[in-house]
Amino acid sequence: MEKAFQTRQDAINLKEQHIYKEPQLTSKDERITNLQNLAKEYCNAKITYKTISGNIVLDGNDLIQWLSIDEKGNYYYDEEEFKNQAKKFVKETLAPKINIAGKAKTFKGANGTRTVSGGNYGYKLKQSEEVEGLLADIKAHKKETRSPSVSGVQASYSNGGLGNTFVEIDMTKQHMWFIKNGKVVLESDCVTGLASDPDRKTPGGTYYVYFMQRNRVLRGRIQADGKPEYETPVAYWMAFNGGIGLHDATWQSSFGGDRYKTHGSHGCINLPYNVAASLYSYLKVNMPVVCYY
Repeated sequence: MEKAFQTRQDAINLKEQHIYKEPQLTSKDERITNLQNLAKEYCNAKITYKTISGNIVLDGNDLIQWLSIDEKGNYYYDEEEFKNQAKKFVKETLAPKINIAGKAKTFKGANGTRTVSGGNYGYKLKQSEEVEGLLADIKAHKKETRSPSVSGVQASYSNGGLGNTFVEIDMTKQHMWFIKNGKVVLESDCVTGLASDPDRKTPGGTYYVYFMQRNRVLRGRIQADGKPEYETPVAYWMAFNGGIGLHDATWQSSFGGDRYKTHGSHGCINLPYNVAASLYSYLKVNMPVVCYY
């Protein structure tokens, strides 16, 4: 370079002068072309999962790390290792986000933002089935949102999994709301389980309507004499937690306040007849029901 200035050269050939250090690998290197081919064959997918805490995306940037590498730095596809990496991803990354059944859920309802624990509402990932399905989608080079293999019921991935249509019951305030498309369309005072009796106190948690029936007779536990503890006909029955459900209760002289402390139910949500009738017309099986104190 200095000589070029001294001799007033108009141009110099940097390559001939060995100014730049030559790269160890070039685009024509067999290792690079081999990796490109492997990436096209096994890493050319983009799988998106929706969860209540945001999307999880698995794409080529992740999948290329699932390839194996030998002692010479050559990449290769090992089916067993690829499957092990898929199992690890499903177990450690995906399952903790998909599995919300029984876990605390934070949602916004008529009573503001709440966090409620317990209940059976939400998905649980079927991990072995999901690994197989995921691997099939990767091999098919799919670029889409994947519906995971799950058990359980979940209406949405928004609003803590509840979505914008659900029943909300504040058992301290003894009040029930039915929220449809984010707006309260029905509300009423109610009477929940007898607070002083652990066997009758309505448990908190997030559930879902699993059964609905008109003109049902509710029966209590069978006693020593073989007869049920009680037999009570109701016009509107909406079950969400085992033997616990929402229903009309014409025998209640009032609703709300402290009545549940002295005239509480056996765990069910007692409603005025007309409210139960309206709620029955709105509800569908699998809609969420959230209860809290």
